[in-house]
Amino acid sequence: MGRIGWFQIVVGAGILLLWPVLILAGEVPELEAGQRDILFHIAAEAVTGVLLVVGGVLLLRGGAAGARMVSAFALGALLYTGINSAGYYAELGEWLPAALLVGVAVVAAVAVAVLLRSPAPEVERIAARARPPA
Repeated sequence: MGRIGWFQIVVGAGILLLWPVLILAGEVPELEAGQRDILFHIAAEAVTGVLLVVGGVLLLRGGAAGARMVSAFALGALLYTGINSAGYYAELGEWLPAALLVGVAVVAAVAVAVLLRSPAPEVERIAARARPPA
């Protein structure tokens, strides 16, 4: 679970750092055009970033069932935003960022699958106590 936790922290922090940089650099033309939808998009990505960081930290601190639920939810949000943002860049004809975002979405989907297939530590401990000694 450590790799998934670190992936979440790095990507979440990256999302949280990217938007202020883009805004300060004037690289968000939708803001300058007065489009309100970009504010909702930025808010959704900020929530995704926070959830990724929190889920990643919780996974690194033990990976309990609650941590896995937060992580799976955050990775699902990342899967969505990766696909959605890839479409934005594809529309602009910027294929490298689009491909990178599709790659992030694929990694998020694989991470969710790993989380769902791995038993939580409490489950393993309870199951071990329930087994008769060999």
